[in-house]
Amino acid sequence: MSTHSAPPFTSCWPESPRFPARRCTPCSRTSPAPPRSPRRAAPRDLEIICLKCLEKDPARRYPSARHLAADLERWLEGRPIEARKASPAERLHAWARRNPAIAGLTAALGLAIATAGVLLAIKNAALGTANAALGTALREATVARDSAEQN
Repeated sequence: MSTHSAPPFTSCWPESPRFPARRCTPCSRTSPAPPRSPRRAAPRDLEIICLKCLEKDPARRYPSARHLAADLERWLEGRPIEARKASPAERLHAWARRNPAIAGLTAALGLAIATAGVLLAIKNAALGTANAALGTALREATVARDSAEQN
């Protein structure tokens, strides 16, 4: 057995006199399979972090292991990751998971305000109907008074 064997992943290393480069054509031409393809239960954000690590273009990967670690920490804490900008709805959902008491109170307050608005709209409609009836009664009373005065 030789003590000088090729380093791992030689086919993807740049050419050197000792180990001529042999490009791994499937690896260099196709993107890796997403981690969620065999197992749909894998979290979407974790898949995005993995795919960013596997990007072919170095400029699209994490600039350092520290950036990767920070993104993994954000994912573990339930905060939005840097690899993908979260939509406002996703950010709100993540905030609600991190702050359930405040989110519950906010939701209860919103529900109370919405209920009050609906009740006020119903009361306003009832008052409008009563106002229309009073206007009709006033016009009828005015007509009756005017005809009584003319006789």
